[in-house]
Amino acid sequence: MALVLWHGGEYRRATGLSRDRVFRRDLTGGRGCHGRTTKLREHDGRRMSGKIDLFRQHADEYLARPEPSVVEVAPASYIGIQGGGAPEDMPFQGGLAALFALAFTLKSVVREAAGYDFAVGKLEALWWTDRPGAFWQAPRSAWRWCLLIRVPDMVDQPAIEAARAHLAARRRAPDAARAARVRLEEGRCLQVLHVGPYATEPESIARLEQAATAAGMAFAGHHHEIYLSDPRRTVATKLRTILRRPVR
Repeated sequence: MALVLWHGGEYRRATGLSRDRVFRRDLTGGRGCHGRTTKLREHDGRRMSGKIDLFRQHADEYLARPEPSVVEVAPASYIGIQGGGAPEDMPFQGGLAALFALAFTLKSVVREAAGYDFAVGKLEALWWTDRPGAFWQAPRSAWRWCLLIRVPDMVDQPAIEAARAHLAARRRAPDAARAARVRLEEGRCLQVLHVGPYATEPESIARLEQAATAAGMAFAGHHHEIYLSDPRRTVATKLRTILRRPVR
């Protein structure tokens, strides 16, 4: 799978803002994106301090080795964009750019409106196909995917809509209109760390399948990938990707 990760200056071009700009005029007593006043809110009776880092808070879920292992994954909230086709095609690339634009805009929205901050997490993705058999054996044009970035559970739909409206008002990242709040409840999973090019993932997937068969487990959800490396800055042979499958 060919991925192109996206952030930094590309974020500014897509959103028209730097990551650290605070939307004071829109979100602290001025007229917001929907033409109504949005007031500061408190979470659990007080403004929160510090930055929420879900990758660190749930570090056990992101530990993986070259040999498959069982992990218990807590229910998690995400923003996601769903589509179909190969990763190099425009729907995927547009969705990827829009997802990061939305994530950083949402970060600023909740920091100012709700008083908490969070680190934008790793890119994740669900992969499947509507055809029988493993998705990676199907033509790339038949692949289905849902791009994901994990967010704190208290990020609600109004905050996501405010972030989408902000991007739309500036005619940035049009694919953000396809984004939605996604809730995953994967529970018990088998996962493995794949090191190397995305094209060689079937070798690691085969190890997952063998481990599931040996343990008497059956897969019970979509193929889930977590991208630990930035392919723009990492040689293909050193890319690190967690491959995960819920089991029962």
